[in-house]
Amino acid sequence: MKLFYGRFFDEIQKQNFEEIDNIISLKEEEGYFDSDCLFKDLSEKYHIELLNIHWDDQSIGTCRRYKKKELISSNRRLYQEREFFEYQIQIPFEGNPILFETRGSSWSESPITGEIKNHFLILKVIVENQNKTNFERALNRVISKAKDGERDINIRVEHYNNYLITKIQNSIKDSNNFLEDTVKIANSLGIPFKKLDNPVEIPLKSKKIIIKDKIGTNSSIEDKMYLELLKTLARMSYLMERNPFTFNDAKEELIRDHFLVQLNGNYELDSTGETFNGKGKTDILVKYKGFNIFIAECKLWKGKKYSVVDAIEQIMKYVRWNDTKNAILIFNQDVQFSKILAEIEADIESSDYCERKLDLDLNESKIAYFPYIFHYKADPSIKMNLTFLLFDLKTN
Repeated sequence: MKLFYGRFFDEIQKQNFEEIDNIISLKEEEGYFDSDCLFKDLSEKYHIELLNIHWDDQSIGTCRRYKKKELISSNRRLYQEREFFEYQIQIPFEGNPILFETRGSSWSESPITGEIKNHFLILKVIVENQNKTNFERALNRVISKAKDGERDINIRVEHYNNYLITKIQNSIKDSNNFLEDTVKIANSLGIPFKKLDNPVEIPLKSKKIIIKDKIGTNSSIEDKMYLELLKTLARMSYLMERNPFTFNDAKEELIRDHFLVQLNGNYELDSTGETFNGKGKTDILVKYKGFNIFIAECKLWKGKKYSVVDAIEQIMKYVRWNDTKNAILIFNQDVQFSKILAEIEADIESSDYCERKLDLDLNESKIAYFPYIFHYKADPSIKMNLTFLLFDLKTN
């Protein structure tokens, strides 16, 4: 991927500030909240850790050589074969890996490329002649550009973190003023002011994903954590449904990225440093030691059966026998939601892979959900959890 070049930070900042406003708005509806506690929770959750790349701890991971033909005369169609040597330099780092995918306060229009694996930055150094001088020159050039990228993104993150504190303080102050004025008006009219009996729970603390290693198999998340992940997605949808105009015309990729930011902010993998990543255009997946442990497919509702059948077929193309915890997120933007609810179960159960309903309780999340047990496409004896979450983003 291109390092320090994308625009993902703009989306992170926008989504974080929208979520802060929505959380404080929900707290307003409860009628009371602890300002100091809420400020502490929000500032900790939405704070972004600076990148800290350990430049003095470099190592060569792999080295390969390859030959490449290059055109040297188009008129005579003459080619010259050249030999190149490619080294992968591994450098450990601390901080949010997603920062490598976005540009900082300044950026280069010819960015370097690299990979992020298990909290290692992997840089490619390519030389034509294998000798110390060429390698050192090429390495210094790549490292220099990477250091510039680290410096520039950290400048941007520092500006964000500083503004974040001011943003939260002002929003809480404004909310408190609103509640105080509301109470004064209610008291002056002799109307009692009560808190909501069942406030919506908003996750503010990051959680470890618990991994259970099975002898002879790959890893999977605990059933309890699977339920927790689904609840987080459901709570996120509640915030989205409160702001349907923001998402009514959104494409699948934008909706997916919105969930990615929320998941990355709430969860961290046990000991690996892996994060939730999008695969392809619409998938959400999390990996542990190279294996998928949670997969979700995002689909816009496009009429009877199309979205459900298409999403099931899509997810069945890349789930493996040990991908046991999965979900399909369906977003409605232009159909009466009641019509979808009336059709969805029959559509799901018409799938050749559907086995039976799964006993799973998400009622507290106040969303439409349909948990099922499906079987693996290549082997019906292998079962998997597949939960369908429906979100209504239609505006009146």
